[in-house]
Amino acid sequence: MSYQPFALKYRPQNFEEIVGQEHVSRTLRQAVASGRVSHAYLFAGPRGTGKTSTARVLAKALNCEHGPTPEPCGVCAACRAIQAGSFMDVIEIDAASHRGIDDIRELREKVKYGPAEGRVKVYILDEAHQLTNEASNALLKTLEEPPAHSYFVLATTEAHKFLPTIMSRCQRFDFRAIPAGQIVEALRAIAGREAVEIDDGGLWLIAEAAAGAMRDAESIFDQVVAYAEGAIDREVVAQVLGLTRQELLERTLALVAEGNLGELFALVDELLREGRDLPQYLKDLTAFVAELLRVQLGAEAPGWSRTAPERAEALHKLAADLGRQRLMGIITALAMAQERLREGAQEILTVALVLAKVASPASPPTPLSSQERGSQTAEEAPRAPEQVAAP
Repeated sequence: MSYQPFALKYRPQNFEEIVGQEHVSRTLRQAVASGRVSHAYLFAGPRGTGKTSTARVLAKALNCEHGPTPEPCGVCAACRAIQAGSFMDVIEIDAASHRGIDDIRELREKVKYGPAEGRVKVYILDEAHQLTNEASNALLKTLEEPPAHSYFVLATTEAHKFLPTIMSRCQRFDFRAIPAGQIVEALRAIAGREAVEIDDGGLWLIAEAAAGAMRDAESIFDQVVAYAEGAIDREVVAQVLGLTRQELLERTLALVAEGNLGELFALVDELLREGRDLPQYLKDLTAFVAELLRVQLGAEAPGWSRTAPERAEALHKLAADLGRQRLMGIITALAMAQERLREGAQEILTVALVLAKVASPASPPTPLSSQERGSQTAEEAPRAPEQVAAP
């Protein structure tokens, strides 16, 4: 059998395997068990969070030879065909490329006919918000009075673009960005099944990079496994993703806390020698400082925190050394520096200056307007007010 990417190989095959969307899985399972399945659903949420996979599982539950059942067997002919994408009565439509009224008219004609090999027909419209207004209006009557043998699932990343009349005819489920902790657990299970050795630091970094999308996490993990030779750790993952080494970010902030300008400038030289992408370095440093600020504010919500457990103690100490106000000032300065880079400022000079600025706690960074940044020179810098002798 040809190689299968992790995102396809470990695609959820039943409601229990859907990661991070327990509120959706539970409702759909109970709807199938009680025979109260709606004929039109709207699945809305970020990409890679399981919308299309959930629609396929629902199609399995309705067409399983042992069903309808909230626990599709996965081994009958219908379940296997749906899993392989070859089941005639599960029709997936890319609404981004089939968005016109003629496409919907053709769909309406086909809806009239009963299922060819299954119990019911399930239409999955991916990126359904891209349907034209005319096409959406043409779909209204079918959604309002669908044939008994047909079910519709509209999947979208931009629910606000739907006509209110479409939304009113569907049961809506909002898919959430998946907590990093749950992504880590899912990746750990995949690593076990694939006999891949990876530490928690590497898993957490993949989960951070995926930004709540399980599909992205699986794709990144696939890429890392293809790159690595032997055991995988956080540094290997950082190399694959082109991220700044964690040790380098921590050393930067430690030097900032000490106010050690000489070592900070030496660090900039080190970045240049390694051929680092300086804008990416500032982006990674900003994200790291934001993580420290979250630690300082005590916002490490269980199950959502992106902080790997073994790093927590070191992060707490570094956050305490810098303090809340200084961390907020550093984020402001780094954001301003990134904006200047986008405007075409010289990279080396910008990075060196912002590091020097944040390493000087006596003069915390404050936001400047674009006009002030463009006009203020060293000679025009604000001077300390002169003391006036008392009369």
